[in-house]
Amino acid sequence: MTLYAEATRSFYFLAFASLCMPFTPTIVFDLDDRFLEAKENGLWLVMLYAPWCGHCKRLLPTFDQVARALSGSHVQVAKLDCTKYPSLANKLRVNGYPTIRLYRHGELFEYTGERTKEAIMDFTDKVTGQVSIEIDLLPPVIRTLDTKEDFWSIRDKSARSVFFLLVDDRTDNSDVSREYHHLAQKYFHKAFFYRIDVKLLSEDIDVTKVPAIVVFKDTTYVVYKAEQDGDLERWFQSERWPAFPLIKHETLYEIGTCCNKYLVVFVLDFVEKRKANSPVKKMDELAKSLWRRYGSILKKHFQLVWFDGNSLASSILLRVAPVPSLFVFNATSHYHYLPEDDMANLTEEALLLFLQRVENGDVKPRGGRGLVQRIKHFLFEFFSSVLVMFSNQPLLACCLFGLPLGIASVICYTICSTDVSMSTDEVYDESDESGSDHEKAE
Repeated sequence: MTLYAEATRSFYFLAFASLCMPFTPTIVFDLDDRFLEAKENGLWLVMLYAPWCGHCKRLLPTFDQVARALSGSHVQVAKLDCTKYPSLANKLRVNGYPTIRLYRHGELFEYTGERTKEAIMDFTDKVTGQVSIEIDLLPPVIRTLDTKEDFWSIRDKSARSVFFLLVDDRTDNSDVSREYHHLAQKYFHKAFFYRIDVKLLSEDIDVTKVPAIVVFKDTTYVVYKAEQDGDLERWFQSERWPAFPLIKHETLYEIGTCCNKYLVVFVLDFVEKRKANSPVKKMDELAKSLWRRYGSILKKHFQLVWFDGNSLASSILLRVAPVPSLFVFNATSHYHYLPEDDMANLTEEALLLFLQRVENGDVKPRGGRGLVQRIKHFLFEFFSSVLVMFSNQPLLACCLFGLPLGIASVICYTICSTDVSMSTDEVYDESDESGSDHEKAE
């Protein structure tokens, strides 16, 4: 079941506002039918849109910022009006608006992440890599670090992003190296892949044998051990996320289904999170402390995440989620699990016990994907949207709901108040009756 929160809440507003909101000036150039051939050469970051789409209009300023940031690169940033070129949109198999794609010499990579400048730029960097001046040359999916300075440069970024590193010697051709290259070919648009000669590796990285695969994230690192971690691809899917990332509806299902883990969702607030003694700050510290102490135990079955605000959490729980709060969510089955303890007095030990009970099946699941649950979800989103609309746009809401209700009320009143009974005097005219009596008398 797809989350309808964003689409439903903006449905009535976009129906009116999108007709009045023009596209702002942009340096993103427009495409036409010739793009079908042009996409086979070079790098194209393309936004597929419709002029009436409100989400497209909100995304365009961000896409324009991406275009300005990439103006000196080999990536061509463009947009295509799918209503103007429907045959081209059909050939490109566009299913919704807006859609962001990157064409790498004809090869398609669809973007499904957050619609922010930083996230789109990060995706573009992963796909394009270190592009050669010769545009016909494909950039490498594995980037080689030639000096220790290169290594320290990317290692400093591990606090903000995740990257994988193959440590080997230049003559290595083992199964581990081949698996790593295969993994990079498959997922280079999802993560950064590097390799380094073992002689250039920093001494504080404890690698007992080469070749070795290391993931750097959260200012630390983890070495892949085939005996303990099993399949390399599954290990990659498990490790490619930070320990406690902020996620939105665009990435909720990707992070929840890629490695089949429970999501431990903390409902926080970005502003309150920075206040020293706020309940949100305490909940945030509880999550980080829990992972520091028990992360090695929990990471096999759980992934910690947090929401900024309660709108997405309320859409899952079908009630207004308090801030701060937490719950466990299974993105595959759509079941969620709620702790019984008071959030204000929740401790690490109590939270750990709750997660262990969820793993063992001792906590009653709620929600799901059944028909009744879908109906509840639709009704909740509808009434939530109406409430939000009356709060934020009272005049527009009155016009959209008040006028139709007023007309319907008048029609109902007219139907109910009409006297449908007729007397016999109305059926038979007096003149006809007198004429009949006269005929009988004769």
